[in-house]
Amino acid sequence: MHIVGLIEGANPEQIQTTSFQPSPTEPFTFSFVSDGVSQYRIFTRDNNTRNIAMLSALSLSQVPEPSTALLLGIGLIGLSVRRRRQRAHVTTADRAKTLARTRLTIASCIAMLLAATQAAQAGSLYVNRVLADNPTAYYRFEESSGTSAANSGLLGATYDATHNGGVALGEVGPITGDSTNRAIHLDGSSGYTTINNTIPFGSFQSGTGEYSIEFWYKQDDVGGSEDLVVLTSTGNQHGILLEVANTSGNLRYLHRVPAGGGGGQNINPSTLAGTVNDWNHLVVTHDSANTMRLYLNGVLDSTTNTTSADINYNLDGVFGRLTPGSGPRYFDGSLDEIAFYDFALSAFDVTKHFEAAALIAVPEPSSALLLSVGLVGLTLRRRQRIAKRKTVTPNCQLSVVFLVAILVGVSASHAAVIVEYNLDPPPAGNPNLAATLVNGQVSVSDISGGAGLTINSQSGYASQVMRLNTTVTTSTESAAIANDAYISFTVTPTSSQLMNLQNLTFDAARGGSTTPRSWYLYSSIDGFTFDNSIDQADVPTVRPTLTGFDVDLSSASFQGLTTPIEFRLYMSTPATGSSLEFDNFVLNGTFAAPVPEPSTLLLLGLGMLGYCLRRRRAVQTTLALMLAATLGMNSAEASKITLSPYASIDIGPNGQRVDTIDGWSGLPGTAPNNNVNGTNYGPTGTVASINGDLLTFTIDNLNASGTPTGGIDWRDRGNSTSTDSLVEMGEDFVKNNAGFVRVTLDGMSSGLYQVTSYHIDADNDQSGAISVFVNTGGSFVDTGVDGNSDFLTGGVNNLTTTNITATSATFTFSTNGIDPVILLFDGSAFGDTETPLNGLFIQLAQTPEPSTALMLGLGLVGLACRRRRASQAAMALMVVTALGVSSAEASKLTISPYTRFDFGVTGQRVASGWNGITQASGNVATTG
Repeated sequence: MHIVGLIEGANPEQIQTTSFQPSPTEPFTFSFVSDGVSQYRIFTRDNNTRNIAMLSALSLSQVPEPSTALLLGIGLIGLSVRRRRQRAHVTTADRAKTLARTRLTIASCIAMLLAATQAAQAGSLYVNRVLADNPTAYYRFEESSGTSAANSGLLGATYDATHNGGVALGEVGPITGDSTNRAIHLDGSSGYTTINNTIPFGSFQSGTGEYSIEFWYKQDDVGGSEDLVVLTSTGNQHGILLEVANTSGNLRYLHRVPAGGGGGQNINPSTLAGTVNDWNHLVVTHDSANTMRLYLNGVLDSTTNTTSADINYNLDGVFGRLTPGSGPRYFDGSLDEIAFYDFALSAFDVTKHFEAAALIAVPEPSSALLLSVGLVGLTLRRRQRIAKRKTVTPNCQLSVVFLVAILVGVSASHAAVIVEYNLDPPPAGNPNLAATLVNGQVSVSDISGGAGLTINSQSGYASQVMRLNTTVTTSTESAAIANDAYISFTVTPTSSQLMNLQNLTFDAARGGSTTPRSWYLYSSIDGFTFDNSIDQADVPTVRPTLTGFDVDLSSASFQGLTTPIEFRLYMSTPATGSSLEFDNFVLNGTFAAPVPEPSTLLLLGLGMLGYCLRRRRAVQTTLALMLAATLGMNSAEASKITLSPYASIDIGPNGQRVDTIDGWSGLPGTAPNNNVNGTNYGPTGTVASINGDLLTFTIDNLNASGTPTGGIDWRDRGNSTSTDSLVEMGEDFVKNNAGFVRVTLDGMSSGLYQVTSYHIDADNDQSGAISVFVNTGGSFVDTGVDGNSDFLTGGVNNLTTTNITATSATFTFSTNGIDPVILLFDGSAFGDTETPLNGLFIQLAQTPEPSTALMLGLGLVGLACRRRRASQAAMALMVVTALGVSSAEASKLTISPYTRFDFGVTGQRVASGWNGITQASGNVATTG
């Protein structure tokens, strides 16, 4: 048996093919990745002529944010711990009632937790889909009062709309499961809404003649012609008209050039008809081929038409009646989510929008529901003869339940589309290389291409498709890599959570019949090294049949990411000029906060449970200990952040080559010296870090008494043939002629930093030690480290790979986040007093805030001390808290990059990740 197609949306696109052997007793199970919007259809066949329809259960899993689960867990613990002192007269019956109430509370809390995980995502998903397609005007009608309707589109507030007559606000909107979605209701006799400004429709269409109009409507009762959205010219002459055409609910779409009271082209009536008293999704499009299309509830109407000319005149907009100036044809019903676009939405776009409004996120029954049922059952299970026990056994069980709930919640992650490139809409006929959907926890680049291929659009598909033509011979994988025949995009995590990748999906087809035509996926994690691809495959189908590919990214290399990752998709073809065609790139993954190792948690849980069972009156203490220890461990584990580039700067005169090697990048510059008030300054400027912070730096020369002097200058050592990062960095540098080189860094966040400075001597001079001093707001402190400087040989333009080396000094300091940091590099030990400096690499040591753990510990100690016989418990809590805080503060700190910059300008060849600076002053962005 074969699954011959897993089809997405209204326009079939095969994304997976699977073969299996059917069983008379066992169902067949398979998996695939949903983009959260599209509808999926499964087609199967056997080796004979019979068609077999098969349905397998699908579920969407949503988990709460760690902060929500953690707060819920803390609240539940507080609820269980809070109980008044039991007096001697409390009866067994009273205790039984208390237990019953406790069980009910637990069940209610779990029910609320499950309900919280079912929070409707459809509203934001639909809106995000619309906004991702850049509507020029978009009216959501979310206002609760007044007569103004905001425009959320690109044209801005100038094109807000105004309600007139019988218009009611706050109607329930069409987006399923979103209780906050609102719409407007028109009374059918006087209510209508007008756009506040005249739309310059010729420029609105960007000269292509294309446009789309999308909205939802709900008709209260059957009437005659009732107008929905109308665009008119001067004198109420119609240009575009959308209306319910008859009592059967069929629709009319009019496109008229020139504007007037007659003529033009129509879809009238549509084959499809809307449903009375129900929300209907209507989209009309006009493309560059002058084809009119109408979609109702995601389905393309069979009636189309061809126009004779594009609309190139100004139009006024009205919703709910025939013209802005007068009636009739008032609409009796509700309108919502009216959007205008300056391009023709594809059938795939329309389907994704329509289906996004119908999606509801629900928890996975096999995990959340079964866990909850099991936990409730655990709390309800109690042994008989409760009156003979001095303690209440279920309380111990409750502590286990709460601990599990907290740990499950804390470790929860979010399934997410990280970035999507669907290549629509096409700007000026080319594929859209910008991301069309971006997760809020990352920033992403546009898709770009290497020198070995060209990027064009390809017609003949339902949506925009990218055609890649090779410009050089790339018949093998190695040739594709050597000749840069690739497209790439970069994803940068921007939140404190770890990014865990799951898979990358995309569609591909051959541009011709010759084979083989193959793709090879590489990433920056492995340095794009040949024969180290993540995955590769031949493309089996020819245009216009796309084949879906799904690349697994669940290996350890792609988990726990905190730094940018670049993906490159290389391609090989039989001959120069051959093409492959791609569409719908979607990167999926999850985000999660760092959590302790399961083995540690398990041992902790068992130990605490044993402690609870050993002492009959220690339930409250045990709960507090569990929470304190767990949070303490999380803090300690979260501090293990791996090294990541912050900002790397290299500076040099014009003419030097700039490559992307080993994490460096160069910035352009103009002159080797910058004279300010008679003093020659070294490089200064502003550099943007990976996370967008700005770091301002200035480099100048001080004499032995600390007074700025002239003489700071550049040394251009020419172009080396080496690709070694330190060699490339050493091709130029700044140096002083007396005393100190002073580096002032402003804008650094508070924290602990590790800095590596790089030094190369100016010429064939002797090398010696360079002392380093730091001032972070008080006085200068000797770091106690020396930087050794090596010298250059071979002249200015005769550098080789063997006659240049760079040495460094590594030191640490702390900043308060307010005062600038001043670094002094003292080369006075040299006979010529020259102090060369050509690079800084700054890393930030990230540690958890002690205030959270400390305040929690103090609170828990206070809770324990409140009970007279809890001195031992208080001591235990203090120890646990102290260990948690100390482990969080001193825990295996790993230095993470803060910033680094080197002195160089346009054309320099340096390693990637460093920033090049050339001006006398400015800002540098750090990772913090």
